Amino acid sequence: MPYDRMPRSVALATLLLCWCGAGAHAELVYVANNSADTVSVFDTATGAVTATIVTAKGPSGIAITPDGSKAYVSNIVDGLDGTVTVLSTATNAILATIQTHGTPQAGVVSPDGTTVYIADNGTDQVDVIDTATDTLRTTVTAGDNTVGIAITPDGSTLYVANRGDTAIQVISTSTLLTTTSVTVGQIPIAVAVSPDGTTVYAVNGNFYASGGGSVSVIDVATNSVTATIPVGNQPIAVAFTPDGKTAYVPNVMDGTVSVIDTATRQVTATISNIPVPDAVAVTPDGTTVYVADSAAQGFVTAIDVASGQVTSTFNVGAFPTVVAITSAPAPLVASILPGGRSVQTGTTATVFATMLNSGATALDGCAIALPASAPSGLSLDYQTTDPGTNALTGQPNTPVDIAGSNGFQTFLLSFDSADALTVQDLPLVFDCTGVLRVSPITGVNTVDLIFSTTPLADIIALAATATNDGTVHLGNDIGAFAVATDNAGAASSLTVTADTGAATLPVTLTLCQTTNTGQCLAPPAAIVPVSFAANATPTFSVFASASAPVPFAPGASRVFVRFLDADSVSHGSTSVAVTTD
Repeated sequence: MPYDRMPRSVALATLLLCWCGAGAHAELVYVANNSADTVSVFDTATGAVTATIVTAKGPSGIAITPDGSKAYVSNIVDGLDGTVTVLSTATNAILATIQTHGTPQAGVVSPDGTTVYIADNGTDQVDVIDTATDTLRTTVTAGDNTVGIAITPDGSTLYVANRGDTAIQVISTSTLLTTTSVTVGQIPIAVAVSPDGTTVYAVNGNFYASGGGSVSVIDVATNSVTATIPVGNQPIAVAFTPDGKTAYVPNVMDGTVSVIDTATRQVTATISNIPVPDAVAVTPDGTTVYVADSAAQGFVTAIDVASGQVTSTFNVGAFPTVVAITSAPAPLVASILPGGRSVQTGTTATVFATMLNSGATALDGCAIALPASAPSGLSLDYQTTDPGTNALTGQPNTPVDIAGSNGFQTFLLSFDSADALTVQDLPLVFDCTGVLRVSPITGVNTVDLIFSTTPLADIIALAATATNDGTVHLGNDIGAFAVATDNAGAASSLTVTADTGAATLPVTLTLCQTTNTGQCLAPPAAIVPVSFAANATPTFSVFASASAPVPFAPGASRVFVRFLDADSVSHGSTSVAVTTD
């Protein structure tokens, strides 16, 4: 379909302007005081403890959502009776307590903010928590003594450290099945994925023997160990700087932190005189490392990244063993419209994208690329456009600057494949120099693609809400939005459905095909079969009702409208955020 038939991409920038300010707040450090059964919160600017929250016995892990709005605290409690405490970072109030029936420890949140994965070593499993409802969705069988967990930046894969094994377990988040296991040796105690998603560092703690430990370097593409880096005695954690150039590993028995150059895979410095370094985290701006010192006096040590020097220590409570940092969202956000294309091989599939800079200063080197997980043979070209006319500007595949204070740039993205392929929710890499990459959010900046050897339907779908902000607000727990479509492909019979994606929301959805005046052609139903002629432009209304509150969380709480063939493959989709707020 020619790109000039596509909707004006300036609408994407309007959506992002409404999105990017949500949840902004000052940077805070959360510290779990394991023996005191509390979580301490202190402000990095003043070093003052602003709150001490009683959670439950033995807090041993903290995972913070990408928007910084919630902290999920793992509590060992007694025996196989662990819990997860959900905290509001805005008020420090306890929002929920989730029973896990194990001894939950380290946790990680998916990049789209919809799911928390927690290593539960009491039951040798991974607990899967829905952030929209703060309920335990399911559990996944893991290895022996599951204690560490990390997720790739595209959200596709979990890496799980099982202390009783000598391997790192690799789990697909789409199937929740183990895909492989990587032997690392010694006692894997912690794991982290590099910011670019290419490398995993697995910490071998050697906890049942004296002597030094090591870090195994795992290549994500092949899931093989490519290097082993000797560190100090009984390393226990690892954290990368946001640019991925440096990793920090605290060594419990040495009272040191090993500083690793990730390019050379060598320890370049050792920071000493931290009595019992037990956890580590790096600020989002990459300037400061915080190390939890689990000695009885209860300190967190701040280390300047540039100089490698200890700059201050903070008294936070007895035996701190976990440290996590929250901050305002990263300045770079992105979206794609439409959410999918279905074309014949030999035809280019095009969509529009917008990158928006919510920060105060301009960003340079802004580019768009395929992720490492993209199917073989798929290619992507990008080029800037005029948002008012969709006319191409600039040069293909050339990084650009984006002004600060909500400056934005629109692009035409062109996908090609000589071979037939189907890929759903493909997370593209939106990147600018010196800032975190855009976190993938299904339905906002991911794309569905089909390349077929035979003609097929290609539904361009756009949603419109009453408030024109990409969100359906359920006043009195009910609401609706409209969807316009254009079949740029071949005639086909499809089923139109509405759902809430990966999130389990207390929302009931129905829809109907409408006349050009917005009247339903038939009573609303859960699914609507439609025969799409070539170039047909049918419209639809989607109705939503809530049976419980749905907080405003546009990355997690969304309604998707999909156009499915007989094999339940999507030939087009669109989505809106949903809330009762």
